[in-house]
Amino acid sequence: MLTFHLNKNPNVSFKVLDISALNALRNKVGIESLDQLDKIIVSLIKTSDTELIDKDDVDIHFNKHNSSIDKNSNDVIKIDFLYEKPLKESRDLFETMYLKHHLAQNKSITELSKKTGVERTHLYRKLKQLGIKA
Repeated sequence: MLTFHLNKNPNVSFKVLDISALNALRNKVGIESLDQLDKIIVSLIKTSDTELIDKDDVDIHFNKHNSSIDKNSNDVIKIDFLYEKPLKESRDLFETMYLKHHLAQNKSITELSKKTGVERTHLYRKLKQLGIKA
């Protein structure tokens, strides 16, 4: 995939994947398809400062993309903090971030209901429970 993208775009400087980067990509749980891997490779090509793409570049990519929006501000934060909280509190925080994200994209309650798979009446109740104004 790396060779394909380098040959396809002559404006990109030469890059090589280090063995540690290949192992890191192989061991990442979040990669479920070749399309995802392809997007990750393209991102690594764009973000790597050096010719050698190593494990640190892969880790930086995954740490950067393992983020979400804080429920109280528009700052990007790591979602790893959810693991330190009790399950119910983590679920509520995630649901708040998830619903606010989709509402920010100007989705109506009907569209949000279809996207989430939750009936509209239950969705209104959930929004009220989480303190989200629709």
